[in-house]
Order: sequence, then C-alpha cells, then structure tokens
Amino acid sequence: MRELGCKLIVATPASGEVSTNSVCVGCPIEVASRKFKVNLICLSMEGLDVILGMDWLSSNHIVIDCGQHNVVFS
Repeated sequence: MRELGCKLIVATPASGEVSTNSVCVGCPIEVASRKFKVNLICLSMEGLDVILGMDWLSSNHIVIDCGQHNVVFS
C-alpha cells in the first residue's frame, strides 16, 4: 500500500462520498483465466470487491457487449 499524496473523494450511488488517500500498487488479478497487474484505489465500502474502470478496460482492449451481456477479451 502507498499513499496517493492527496485526498481523493469518490461519489458513489451506494455510499455517497467516500474519501481515501491509499492505493495498492501492482495487485495481481485474474479475469477469464488471464492474469493482470492493477493499481487499486482502496475505498471503505462493503459489497464491492474490485471496480475496473473504463481506462483500464480500454487500455487492455476489453469490450463490454451490453446486448449480449458479455465481456470480450481480444
């Protein structure tokens, strides 16, 4: 874990505003039998394990097919 160097405030529908200054750098995750390393911003929320943002999805060329309810790894 590392400090971000600033306070980050995230607005969420479930918990309202949540603040943090912590990040977990280089965390290994596995999605669809593929391994990735991600930087995870630590939020004090319950009911969610990990949120992979649009920047991460696009940089890894992952497509969300809403019509087919599917996530496509190229």
